[in-house]
Amino acid sequence: MRSFETNNCGHFTRTQSDASAYKQRNTVERAFCHLRLHRAVATRYDKRDFVWRGTIDVASIRIWLRHPVS
Repeated sequence: MRSFETNNCGHFTRTQSDASAYKQRNTVERAFCHLRLHRAVATRYDKRDFVWRGTIDVASIRIWLRHPVS
């Protein structure tokens, strides 16, 4: 599998990537995409850090309940 990376000048170079690493990265990116669908997580209304982490926990639980992993 080939992937593209940018160097300091902004030019793209081709590199070889591992298929399993790509699959894991895709899974993580999809998880963040699902979290951003929740307004409180995306906009971070909470002032305190521990409250925001609790918001992420609640959003993660809601996602997990809607889309359980087989």
